[in-house]
Amino acid sequence: IYTQAFIEYEKNNWIKASDLFYAHLKDFPDDATAWFRVGNCLNQAGRKDRKNNTELFETAITCFQNAIDLAPTYFFPHFQAAIVSIYLKKWSAAFKFALSAYNLEPKSQNGNYILGYYYNNKKEYKKSIAYFTKSINYTKKDIPEQYNKLSDLYLERAIAKDLLYPDFTAESDYQNSLKLTPKKQNTLANYAHFLINRNRKKKACIFIQKLYKINPSYPLYKNASVSKYYIQNCK
Repeated sequence: IYTQAFIEYEKNNWIKASDLFYAHLKDFPDDATAWFRVGNCLNQAGRKDRKNNTELFETAITCFQNAIDLAPTYFFPHFQAAIVSIYLKKWSAAFKFALSAYNLEPKSQNGNYILGYYYNNKKEYKKSIAYFTKSINYTKKDIPEQYNKLSDLYLERAIAKDLLYPDFTAESDYQNSLKLTPKKQNTLANYAHFLINRNRKKKACIFIQKLYKINPSYPLYKNASVSKYYIQNCK
């Protein structure tokens, strides 16, 4: 059962995997890894099922807490519980989980990222930038397997800088993100928005057009200023 649960987990068959992990936990209720995995199954399933995600997320947090109670130094239940709590806007719980994750791994990419992510969502951008910077510094930049994660970190720090500063402070982070992953759609969209807001609209068009060549169905409507400019000037 346990082996099959991991197989379904790796296939992203979240509900089937969670059922198998639950079956395993009936016989082995002290398995912290299984509690974490079933929690993450429910977390992932909740992100797909927008109608019932609150219940799934609440149950996921309970599973993460069970894993923490069984193995207090197990980093990832703290980390994922923080992310889900942030999604639910349970700020007190989110900070508790994020801080405990950080305290377990204060000199790591993920340990710093989770506090950066928390403060970003709280709109405390100076603090988020500081932790994203630490996370970037703890990322091995010469390993291709880390490029996508590092690109995400540059993007998240760029967005925080963009929201905090009216100048061009964020631009180098947008550029670094695209150097690592030139086709990252969220970076292209956010960088275009950054350029439009700073009256560099011709350059913004270049990135909007790149974005639409990669994905003609990209939901640019989520960013009204970019969408309007694209319709009027970039087609």
